Amino acid sequence: MSSSPVKRKLQVLTEFDEPGADECESPDGPQVWTRSRARKLEEQRMAAASGMTPDLKLMSLSAGGRWGGGAEEAKSVERALGREFDVHMAGEEKSRPLRVYAVTWNLAGKLPPASISGITPSEDTDVFAIGTQECMVNCGSLQSFLRPSKAKWERRVKAVLGPNFRKVASCVLNAMHLVVYARKEIFKRVEQIQVHQVATGFLGLVGNKGGVAIKFSLFDRSLCFINSHLSAHQSQVEDRNEDWNKIERGLTHQLGPQRRGSSTRLGQAAKSLMPNWRSRRVADGSLPQSDEQEVGEEELADFTVWMGDLNYRIDLARTEVVAAISEQDLARLEHKDQLRQAQRSGRVARGFEEGPLAFAPTYKFDPQSDVYDSSKKARIPAWTDRILFRAKKREELRLIRYSSCSQVKTSDHRPVAALFYASGFSSLDK
Repeated sequence: MSSSPVKRKLQVLTEFDEPGADECESPDGPQVWTRSRARKLEEQRMAAASGMTPDLKLMSLSAGGRWGGGAEEAKSVERALGREFDVHMAGEEKSRPLRVYAVTWNLAGKLPPASISGITPSEDTDVFAIGTQECMVNCGSLQSFLRPSKAKWERRVKAVLGPNFRKVASCVLNAMHLVVYARKEIFKRVEQIQVHQVATGFLGLVGNKGGVAIKFSLFDRSLCFINSHLSAHQSQVEDRNEDWNKIERGLTHQLGPQRRGSSTRLGQAAKSLMPNWRSRRVADGSLPQSDEQEVGEEELADFTVWMGDLNYRIDLARTEVVAAISEQDLARLEHKDQLRQAQRSGRVARGFEEGPLAFAPTYKFDPQSDVYDSSKKARIPAWTDRILFRAKKREELRLIRYSSCSQVKTSDHRPVAALFYASGFSSLDK
């Protein structure tokens, strides 16, 4: 009975392992072929041959009948290795990441500049999400309630992105706005689009503060983008924490995955009304593995990006903050950042991560300048504008770049942008 191609492949490798089976030329002179020597050489050749695998090298050698197995033996090995190479290439297809670009910007009620190319992606992007606060009107003004439409703003963004992008969805809550675009090839695969909003303003009902979200499925993964505007002022840390937690509970109730059983809706509704006391992994990754799995089961989506004017401040005197900025000692300011402190204590943004704050505080600037608030109020500079992220599988969402758009100066806030690579999709068009 003839042996299988895989067995024949093993036989070939065994022959390859025999000392003195053949010799090769190298910079060090003739070398004896051994299994370890062959593996080392093939790894070196693979690196120099643009990803060609050792199996493919063996396939080319066996096709020439180098080990005397005959033409039929060589063809069998070639077919077996060819199938393995096809599987390898399919894995390469799967590994191409989804390029996600997110921007948050408080426009301070001002009209955007004539050109907004400074906040749109300059590199190849698959999905673009931009969340704005006080978009063209102030958050507390009557106009934000009577005329919440942001159609003009969306047309401006779309004009910059060009014809290769399609709008997935948009969501408005008074002066707050979120819109997501996808490249045409990606847009064709978008499904199950959901939008929702949670108001946290006056009496917990008014939409001058709160959050908006867009969730959708792409291939076998789900993505959720959240834009929020939390309570203002230096001392209102607990109000901001409450805002965040209310938004998260509300969105999880409305957009989160359904659980099995007839009591699903009742259980979710009851949970949305109660504080979430479960300990979750904070940015330093301190949560035990068992609890980390529980976090994944309650995620809003496979990939969640939360952006906005979160309004967290720095707990230092203004003179100290300005001096640290001048000395580029941002690590000292980051340690005193209220959001970082709230995360470390587990009070807010549980399970979310953020990139290093390697850019200067983004609030509050004098109009059209790089000077921090010179008015009588002399507000303390702060990183109010933030982008955080969370993934069911932490390794599948990588932050590539996190920075402010310092050249855009029409508002008292600087826009903040983040580029992510999301992986693990079953298929993704190149």
